[in-house]
Amino acid sequence: MLHKKKLIAIVLVCVLLGLAQLTAAASMIDEKTTLTGQVTWIVPVGQAVTEGSELVRVSTLTGSAAASRATTAGTVQQVLVQPGDNVKSGEVVVRIAK
Repeated sequence: MLHKKKLIAIVLVCVLLGLAQLTAAASMIDEKTTLTGQVTWIVPVGQAVTEGSELVRVSTLTGSAAASRATTAGTVQQVLVQPGDNVKSGEVVVRIAK
């Protein structure tokens, strides 16, 4: 009987943690590139950003340019590219938590 209660408690905790992850994921904003090129600079994870903040710069045929800007204010949670990576227009490169 004691093992059954422990099992139920563990399952309940796992379900609650899963719901917390889903809620956190729902508040993440995917930021995409608007340019194609080689990444030269990325915003650091944990950086607070405002709408319009530069997130990723790339080297293009015409020089260095911002390839992605924040569409909302928040904190950078994930950067999905590294300097030297080649990105295409429309690729998700940064995730921001509101």
